Amino acid sequence: MHSILIVEDDEATRVGLAALLSGAGYSVKAVGTVPAGMAALRAETPDLLIADIRVDGYNGLQLVVEQSPPVRAIFVTGFPDAVLEADARLLGADFVLKPVAPQALLALVQQRLHDAEGDIKPIRRWPRTTVAGEVAAQVATSNARVVDVSYGGLRIVIDAASAETLPQSFTVRMPTSPAALDVDLVWKHPQTEGLWLCGLAVTESHQQAWRQVVEQLPSAAA
Repeated sequence: MHSILIVEDDEATRVGLAALLSGAGYSVKAVGTVPAGMAALRAETPDLLIADIRVDGYNGLQLVVEQSPPVRAIFVTGFPDAVLEADARLLGADFVLKPVAPQALLALVQQRLHDAEGDIKPIRRWPRTTVAGEVAAQVATSNARVVDVSYGGLRIVIDAASAETLPQSFTVRMPTSPAALDVDLVWKHPQTEGLWLCGLAVTESHQQAWRQVVEQLPSAAA
């Protein structure tokens, strides 16, 4: 029997999905928060994850980004967002807008469960470059340290209090950029005591300016 984990903060939707999938013969576990979903994933990797893209203030993509081995995933959301959809698909996940017909969802579930194992590996569009030295950045209203960059975005380390209050979208100021860059928070998770590691995607409108920043930052490989 295939196992499915549901992460959805709306109770009616969560209960309805669980009933639909259980009735179709799947073993279902349903939780209402991203931390609870992460705990469930650590305990046992399901055959499929179904999650909302925004769960109680969290980005649902966090459930997939740091999961190893990778997990098949379907994101079902009421928020059409081209950036989040692109990020989800780069991670090998499906992105479905609500409302979705029950039979259509069941067909997609069956399709994903029969996908080849290699089809769920994340795809990276650009190589990631580790930044040399201490490169600071102003993130929203807080200070952070840049860990590495790619043409798509950057990873930062920031204190836990600031990480917990980061909005879905905000601006970043870099020492080599004359203007603020708009970014979206893709995922975040604790790194060490008091510090969090966050993945940020630079918005499409600021891609050209961001490429110039990346090319001017010192590389650890240089």
